[in-house]
Amino acid sequence: MKDIKSLLERYLNDTLSKEEKIYIDNWLTENENPASEWKQLKYAERQQFISNLHIDILNAINLPKEKIIPLRRTIIWRSIAASIIFLLSAMGWFIWNNKKVVNQQQDLIVFNSKKDQKIQLQLTDGSIVWLNGSSTIRYPKTFSGNTREIWLDGEAYFDI
Repeated sequence: MKDIKSLLERYLNDTLSKEEKIYIDNWLTENENPASEWKQLKYAERQQFISNLHIDILNAINLPKEKIIPLRRTIIWRSIAASIIFLLSAMGWFIWNNKKVVNQQQDLIVFNSKKDQKIQLQLTDGSIVWLNGSSTIRYPKTFSGNTREIWLDGEAYFDI
C-alpha cells in the first residue's frame, strides 16, 4: 500500500502521475464515498473534500493529547489559596498590633490620687507634676526622643 499521506499532499498540489491519481480516486471511492456520489462531484468539490480529508488525517496523526484541567477546579483552588493568604495576613497584623499595645501598657507607670489628696511626683525626665484629687496619670518608664506623652484623667499642674 502506498503512503496515503504523501499521495494526498501531492494530489492537492496536483503533482501526481496518472497512475497515482487513479489510485487515489479508487481509494476515495472505496473509503466512505459511494462511487455514484464521488463521480457526481465537480473538480472543485473533490479538491475541497480531499483538502478536508487531508486536514482531518493530519489532525488525527499529529495532535498530542492535551491534559484538560476543568476551569472550575482551578478557580476553587485559587480561591482557597487566596483565603488562606488573607487569613494568615490578618492574623499576623492582629498579633503585631496587639504586641505593641501590650508592650506599651507594660512599660507605663500609673498614679491615682484619692478624692481630697494631692500628690507631687517627678517624671523620669525631671519634670515635676502635682496631681489633684481624684485624678490619674500614666506615663512611660522612659521617654524616647523629644516626645513626652502622658495620659491624664483629672487635673494636674506641670513644672517642666
